[in-house]
Amino acid sequence: MAFWARVVKLIEHPMTVNVVIGALLFITAAVTLADFGYHKHGHYGFEEITGFHTFYGFVSCVGLVLAATQMRKVVMQDEDFYDD
Repeated sequence: MAFWARVVKLIEHPMTVNVVIGALLFITAAVTLADFGYHKHGHYGFEEITGFHTFYGFVSCVGLVLAATQMRKVVMQDEDFYDD
């Protein structure tokens, strides 16, 4: 089996997906908890709220995904676009 085929097989394995999601959740929780440990010096008052940047990043990511799904409807070509 070729190297890249093994890599794809490893990435698609359900256990690998669970480990990656768990690691991302752990890192997110650790960064949010670390937000309690220091005094913030934001330009605006809302930047000093604990967990603001975590929440802002999550909402931005969700917004990008939702915008991309709507853009797909506009940009998508017919299935036989290149057959002519």
